[in-house]
Amino acid sequence: MNIPRFWANASETIETDDGRSLFLKGWGWSLDSLSEAQNRARETLQRLTARVRSGENFPDRYAYGTRALREEIIREISASINSSAAIVTRNSYGALILNTTQMMFVDIDVPIDAPPSSSGLLGLFSRKKQPQGPDPAEQAFETLKSRLGVEAGRFRAYRTAGGFRLIAVDALYEPGSTETEEFMNYVQADPAFIKLCRAQKSFRARLTPKPWRIRQSQPPVSFPRETSREQHRFSKWLSNYETASAAWATCKLLLEAKESIHKAIQPLLDIHDEITKVSSSLPLA
Repeated sequence: MNIPRFWANASETIETDDGRSLFLKGWGWSLDSLSEAQNRARETLQRLTARVRSGENFPDRYAYGTRALREEIIREISASINSSAAIVTRNSYGALILNTTQMMFVDIDVPIDAPPSSSGLLGLFSRKKQPQGPDPAEQAFETLKSRLGVEAGRFRAYRTAGGFRLIAVDALYEPGSTETEEFMNYVQADPAFIKLCRAQKSFRARLTPKPWRIRQSQPPVSFPRETSREQHRFSKWLSNYETASAAWATCKLLLEAKESIHKAIQPLLDIHDEITKVSSSLPLA
C-alpha cells in the first residue's frame, strides 16, 4: 500500500531575474524513514528551483492520483495470513478515509442535477423534484442492479450523498488489476478514483462527512502540522467538525450481499459500517 508514513519539506527564498522574491517549498515522502523523506524533499526543492530559474512557468499542483497523497495516518489495521491490511487516514479536507489492500470499494458518483435528457445510469439520478413517477435515485439503483445481474449478490450496496457505494464481500481483489479496473469501468466509477487506486495500490472509501456538506470549514492548516500553533488551530477545527459530524451519516445500507462474507473482509466491513453509521436514520453527507 503506497501510503507514506513519513513526510518532510525543504524551502528557500530565491530572487528572480526581474527582482521578485519567491518562497519555494518542496515536499518529500517515504514509506520507511524520515531521513529518506528529507532527502527527497531537498531533491524536490532543487528541481523546483532549477525550473523557476530557467524561466519555466511555476508548476501547477499535481493532478489527483499522480503522486502520493499527503494524509495523516490515524489508525493501522494489521495484516496477517487471515486478514486484509487497512489504514485509516485523514484527507486534505479533514474526512476520515479507509484504505484497504484487498477489500474492493467502488463509489459510483452521479450528478445530483443531471438534465432529464441524460442517458444511462447517470441520467437517472437527480435531486430535482419530479412532478410524477418514482424516485430517480431508486430508478438509478434498479438500473445498477440490472447491470450487475447475477453478480449483484457479491456486493453489499449503500446509498451515499452523491450516488452509491459497492463493497465486494465474497473474495479479495487486487487494486489496479485488469479484472478490478474492468469492473470499475463497467459500473461507471470515477476515472480519477480508478487511477488513484492503481497508484496507491489500495481501495479507498470516505468514512466521515465532507465538511462543506455539514456547514463546516475545511482544516485551517494542512498535514503535517509543524508548530504548536498549527496543532492548536487544527485541534479546534477537529473538535467542531466531530461535533457537527455526529448528526450525519456517510452511507445508508440498501442491499445485503447474498454471498458469504470472506473471513478477511468481515472485520474491515464492521469498521466501515460503524463509522459511516449505515444503520442510523441520520441524513447523508
